[in-house]
Amino acid sequence: FIFLIVFAYNLQKSLDKLGGVCMSIEVDKEKLNINQIVGEKSIIDTVETDCIVPDVKPDAKEIIGTSGVLSVYKKELTEGKIRIDGSIMVYIMYYGKTENSLEVRSINHTLDFSEIMQIENVTSEMLDETEVTLQNVECKIINERKINIKASVNYSTKVYSNKTEEYISNVKLNDIQKLEKKQCVKVLAGAGETKTSVSEKVQIAQTDELAEILKVSCNFTETDTKVSYNKVMTKSNLNLKMLYLTEDNRIVELKKVFPIMGFVEMKDIKETATCTSKLYIKNVVLKPEASKDHNISVDFEIGIKVFAYESKEINVIEDMYSTSKNLNFTQKNIKAISSKSVYQGNYSFSQKQNIGITNEKVIDIEPSITSISKKQEDGAVLISGNAEFAALLANDNFSEISVKRASFPFNYKMVGSEITSSSEISLSYYFRNENYNILPGGEVDFKTDIVFEAVSTCTSCVKLVNNVTENSEKTRKANMVIYFTKEGDTLWSIGKRFQASASSIKETNTLESDKISAGKQLYII
Repeated sequence: FIFLIVFAYNLQKSLDKLGGVCMSIEVDKEKLNINQIVGEKSIIDTVETDCIVPDVKPDAKEIIGTSGVLSVYKKELTEGKIRIDGSIMVYIMYYGKTENSLEVRSINHTLDFSEIMQIENVTSEMLDETEVTLQNVECKIINERKINIKASVNYSTKVYSNKTEEYISNVKLNDIQKLEKKQCVKVLAGAGETKTSVSEKVQIAQTDELAEILKVSCNFTETDTKVSYNKVMTKSNLNLKMLYLTEDNRIVELKKVFPIMGFVEMKDIKETATCTSKLYIKNVVLKPEASKDHNISVDFEIGIKVFAYESKEINVIEDMYSTSKNLNFTQKNIKAISSKSVYQGNYSFSQKQNIGITNEKVIDIEPSITSISKKQEDGAVLISGNAEFAALLANDNFSEISVKRASFPFNYKMVGSEITSSSEISLSYYFRNENYNILPGGEVDFKTDIVFEAVSTCTSCVKLVNNVTENSEKTRKANMVIYFTKEGDTLWSIGKRFQASASSIKETNTLESDKISAGKQLYII
């Protein structure tokens, strides 16, 4: 028995010499759901193929214009990469060579693509925000029966690791001294995806005998997201615009708006949550019905992806010590979203330009933004770019088609209270209320609204305490210390150094404020 006592005593002394024994401290722990960016990537890739002119179509003499609708039908995250599969429905408007003349005709071709983006540390359980957009489609005649199609596709993705981080919010010691603050962060409350569909027969004029579809374009507008009864509801409009050719060689424009709605279930989601929605086309089929029916069968499958964020106030312990125990603690750096807001702004565009219209008919005017840049400052994002308008013109009998373009620079300031100079801005836009007036002398008055939507995200680094232990090594040498202050000293730093509370130092030395000047003599008990 005496031997065991002596052995334990010597073991304790040896451990004390090695730096003391670490003992656990009773603490309160909380959990934080953090959506951290694991990787992001943006690339522009080219999809290319050759298209054979169908036997029933005339030889290709000259390309008038091209259009395309992009669909993404599959997206898959695996170890270290993300794979995207989709297709582009391409419409080629061209001059076909017949025996006596040139006729306006079209070819419809589906261009499949598959893109693999290598991103380190990505796993199949992670979340992603991926956007795939068609930049342009170019066609080139190789010979009269073969056309080369080249499409530029922009892939942009962010991959998130949705982790639950455990941290220490309180240490249960009577004499604990803490520097702490309340910090508001945005936590991921939920994410989900759903799909909806549009299936409708679009009527054309009873006088029109439809020959073929020449051009197709579509986009989403007026997107709105709301939370209600544990569901995130997304509403939007799918705008479809087509040009079709009639049997008597007329070119007719057709516009149709389809309302879209989808629900994503999210348990315990609050109505105050900030939600972002991305809509994309998964599949599309456009099919003219029999001429006697005078309609076009339209089928869209649409994907809707939703992220929901909620504000949470957390208690962050920046520093701590005990007046009676030697504490060791570690902190973990967490990159958290401090704010996330969605803003919308309307820029009313009105410009005039002479594009040389004489006796031609204006069949269609297609607006686009050919270049865009953004710069954020505190309280606003500055948007500048170049708006282009492509006017499709035809003579009286539609035998001659031409495209004339007008281009204008623009600048717009969109205000947002939570936008800062360091915010990350995700920007999207669409056109609304298009109105084009043809003036005498070939001048056109281009009027439209450009609706911008900006998602502003601010991130901050939060140091969270993840471990607290007690070191039993005794370092206190005296019951009282006389200390002469130095430049940069604070009551906190002095108190932590000598294991005395800042309030006791202030009281012992009858200090009137927390500010300390260099060279002052302090009694520390």
